Amino acid sequence: MIDNWKALDRIEQAERETPFCICGQPTSAAVRPDGIWLECVSLREPDISRIGRLRSALTAGGHARRLIIEQVADAA
Repeated sequence: MIDNWKALDRIEQAERETPFCICGQPTSAAVRPDGIWLECVSLREPDISRIGRLRSALTAGGHARRLIIEQVADAA
């Protein structure tokens, strides 16, 4: 089990290593059911304009997204 200080350190280190996605948007930590991910903010806030949708379609596979902390199921 990872403690809060180690988790915070991993998140901050990931954000320092990859502050921006290749598309130019910033990255940030996101909590998902399977863990905490560092990902491009455009994955959470998609651009609804035609140009924005085209750009997203062309760069969908290249956006920054990596697992920082894996969710560990609590033993009951």
